[in-house]
Amino acid sequence: MRLHALNIISDEEKQNLYKRRSARWGVKSEPGDDYREPEKPRLLKRTVELLASSGIIAVDGLSNFAGLSAIDVEMLVGLPEGYLTSKKAAVVHLVRLKSMLSERREEHNNDQQNGTLVEFRRPPKRSTS
Repeated sequence: MRLHALNIISDEEKQNLYKRRSARWGVKSEPGDDYREPEKPRLLKRTVELLASSGIIAVDGLSNFAGLSAIDVEMLVGLPEGYLTSKKAAVVHLVRLKSMLSERREEHNNDQQNGTLVEFRRPPKRSTS
């Protein structure tokens, strides 16, 4: 494409290069694809493990939440096989999570109102002379 864009090769030469590439490697693969492993997601895997270990979302409910099968979610996220189907826990819906967070904020605000007020004062500025 770059050679053609720079007018180094003609349309016919570009078409011949595409045909040779397709005949040699196929349309869906590139040279070196057979020995390279696809990239494995790390952050998404850690996020799912954190959500599951803290009880925010149930492991068996994650695939339902994503709308995919458990096997597909395990493959996409990079979890070990059987991770989503081996553990059983209750699903915590995000709506419930939101209400739980607002309840905690209200409790925190009530605790602050019942406590004593401590005033912090800034120390006097030093002179630079």
